[in-house]
Amino acid sequence: MKLSQEEMKKYYTNNKPMIWQYKTLYQIKYSQNTGFGLLKVYKKPKTDYLGITVKGRYQAMTVKNANSYIK
Repeated sequence: MKLSQEEMKKYYTNNKPMIWQYKTLYQIKYSQNTGFGLLKVYKKPKTDYLGITVKGRYQAMTVKNANSYIK
C-alpha cells in the first residue's frame, strides 16, 4: 500500500489514524524527522478467511472502529 504524505496527513488530522488493508491493520505515525509513515500493528490469522476490505483496497477509520474488527 502506498499512501502519499498528504493522504496520511488528511486521515491523521481527521481522527482516522488506523488503516485496514485486507487483513492487515496499520497505524499512521508522525515524526518531525521523517514525516508520516505506517506501522503494522495487527494481522488477522490465516484461519480467518474474510478480510476487512477487498484485496488491494484500504479503509481509514478511527481507533475504536478498527479495534472492533479484532477478535
